[in-house]
Amino acid sequence: MRILGQILLWAGFISAALASTCQREYDLLPEAERSVLKSLPEDLTIDTDELSAITTKSLEELSTEEFSSVVNEAVAVSAANVAASDNDAGDEESGDDSESGDDESSDEDDAPADSEGTAGEEESGPAPVSASAFEKSRTTRIEDKWPTVPWLWYGLSAMVGICGVVILRSTAKSAEQEQGKVAEEFATVTSSLENLIKGVNELNASLDKKSPREVLEFIDDRLAPNFGDFAEARNSLVQRFGLQPYAEIMTQFASSERFINRSWSAAADGYMNEVRSCVERSAAHLQEADALLSGFQSGDGVQDS
Repeated sequence: MRILGQILLWAGFISAALASTCQREYDLLPEAERSVLKSLPEDLTIDTDELSAITTKSLEELSTEEFSSVVNEAVAVSAANVAASDNDAGDEESGDDSESGDDESSDEDDAPADSEGTAGEEESGPAPVSASAFEKSRTTRIEDKWPTVPWLWYGLSAMVGICGVVILRSTAKSAEQEQGKVAEEFATVTSSLENLIKGVNELNASLDKKSPREVLEFIDDRLAPNFGDFAEARNSLVQRFGLQPYAEIMTQFASSERFINRSWSAAADGYMNEVRSCVERSAAHLQEADALLSGFQSGDGVQDS
């Protein structure tokens, strides 16, 4: 579920970002103006003086019909400029061919002056008006830019992202609750094991004074509940230490429980020597289980989650 939440969150975020940028102000222009702007040539060649001669208004103030008329005239002027430029280039090539026999030294002397003059003219010349400037002049008139956002797409994307956030928060809460449950069960494991060690040692020390019936009552009242509590909370060992440590601890615990059960059966039959032998072996297995648990808690070769 956490992976699903991450996927929904990022999918919604990316989709909303795309939705907010997929549409331009250009798309809000009337169809007539867009068709006019599409007709503008890429190499539009017209400067501000020529544009001022066509209209006395700024491009932003023109109506759609006026703007269309100005664009058509600007395209015609641009075509004339391109044609004139091509003619000038042809004349220059002819002039270069006729003057090819001139002295090279005079060409070198005149070249710097010509280049300086050209640079001066370019610096002082009027700024050119490009096709993009025509488009910008129309889009700057649009005061309300909110319609450029496709709200249905944006809203659905936001909902997907919100669903991802909700899933992540719920999984985080579940994980927190699970951690709390594991901590509680692990506390039960440690307390039960401690009680079992104390109880088995106490039983082993008092066997000489107890009758078989008292042994049975001691096992049923003092040991059996702790064995049950440990078994019910054993899954916390898997969560804390993993399967291998769990198997090692549970092997010792199961052996201890088996010997206690055998001691109970021996006490019921009146064989106290068998009871003592089983109780001692059960105590040894419990001590080994406690040593393993302490070692795993201290991190000896085990990763604690």
